[in-house]
Amino acid sequence: MPRFGVSTLIDAPIGRVWAILADWEGSSSWMVDATKVEVIGDRRDGAGTKVRSVTKVAGVPLIDEMTVTQWDPPHLMVVRHHHWPIRGIAWFALAEDGTRVRFDWVEELDPPLGPLGELGGVALRRPIERLLEKSARKLKAVAESTDATTAGAAAR
Repeated sequence: MPRFGVSTLIDAPIGRVWAILADWEGSSSWMVDATKVEVIGDRRDGAGTKVRSVTKVAGVPLIDEMTVTQWDPPHLMVVRHHHWPIRGIAWFALAEDGTRVRFDWVEELDPPLGPLGELGGVALRRPIERLLEKSARKLKAVAESTDATTAGAAAR
């Protein structure tokens, strides 16, 4: 199972960073591959929340449906991707590091096409991690440029 991950330090309060992550519809402004994100159903936070996004991979739009499996504000959010071809788990972890927040984003994906997909995961590691890094930089910029009362709105 290919594993991709990035980390960055953000000069903002942990609650502000969490608010931006939990603003599902606003996430398309900092996730560079997500063009549209929406909540499916009535639940907007916590385990069991269902989210659908349109994600562009190499210019091709893919539907990414996920369910939140762990929700521990403001430290951990885990989702299970369950719509082919994007399957696996991903998580955002936040930890206070002095006056900053360490943001870790990890994706453990079940590649389609068995062993061939595993090879693809190896070949695509750097491009995928560069995409995650670019998104993490955008998240950092949003969090560092907003005040606590507008964190969610600024992500839109």
